[in-house]
Amino acid sequence: RELYLTQPVFRRFLDRSDAILAGALRPGLLEVVFGSGGALLDQTLYAQPAIVAVELGLAELWRSWGVEPDAVAGHSIGEYAAACAAGVFDLEDALLLVAERARLMQDLPPGGSMAMVPASSADVRAKLTPAVSIAASNGARNTVISGPRGEVDAVLDALEADCVTARPLRVSHAFHSALMEPMIEPFERAAGRVGFRAPRIPLMSNVTGEAMERGFVPDATYWRRHVRETVRFGDELGALARMGCGLFLELGPSRTLAEIGRRSGVAPEADWLASIERGKSDWGVMLDALGTLYVRGCEIDWNGFDAPYRRRRVALPSYAFERERCWLEQDEIHGFAERREGQAWT
Repeated sequence: RELYLTQPVFRRFLDRSDAILAGALRPGLLEVVFGSGGALLDQTLYAQPAIVAVELGLAELWRSWGVEPDAVAGHSIGEYAAACAAGVFDLEDALLLVAERARLMQDLPPGGSMAMVPASSADVRAKLTPAVSIAASNGARNTVISGPRGEVDAVLDALEADCVTARPLRVSHAFHSALMEPMIEPFERAAGRVGFRAPRIPLMSNVTGEAMERGFVPDATYWRRHVRETVRFGDELGALARMGCGLFLELGPSRTLAEIGRRSGVAPEADWLASIERGKSDWGVMLDALGTLYVRGCEIDWNGFDAPYRRRRVALPSYAFERERCWLEQDEIHGFAERREGQAWT
């Protein structure tokens, strides 16, 4: 909210996004983000378009300050924001496709469950039942499982027997699991109406865990796979580190991904920055990140940073100089010269 109230670039972007989603989201985007106390964000119908809009709004704000990424990556729904930032589709197509994805998922029967397991995906896979999927592999000690609630609970019990304590996640559905299957076909049809392009900058893929190949166009078939397959975010972090990336900036409502990256150990010398952190001033967090970017050599457009602020010339009192006379008097100069002529220096 602080950025919306104080930063015209961010505010205009969210206002535009609200207008784009007017026919697809009720209540509207601004009401979802700011007016409901966050309650609506527990429903994927509202959470998905809100997340993408906020992330892209932050990207717009950073770019207005001259900050341009060398590569972009997103986690699950966040890959839509990353793809839009990379030029894969325009803002209207991105938001409306995400809204349709969210609607189709919201219409699925409830009853799914997800949990984060502090273990590798290989170790977790050995405990899975056929109905439970690995939804995300975020690193060596961060694996997310997904599936029917009873089946997930059984896997958690098996892990607990091996002294591995998992953390259930607060979700509305079991994403990236077989429970998504009924919405995949209609979603692919909706995605087929969108015009996709190859990314202009390196775009990391949740599906492969690597940067998309040059010229590859992530089309409707790709986004179909993206719904169901494992988010290979840990592999993406490793690939980014091998590409030489050492400065990571999260665009989103928290620093969750920045913490995953920091704890992964793939780039121990890297800086992992956030744009927004819960419980902290939005503006303060942004300025802290901006300072680190500048110190690390990022070129900042200070005119762009300063542009929203009005300037007015004001009259200030002049400096109160201490008036102490230091000039040599004429007779003092004459006397010094006489002494020098008549005396030798010792």
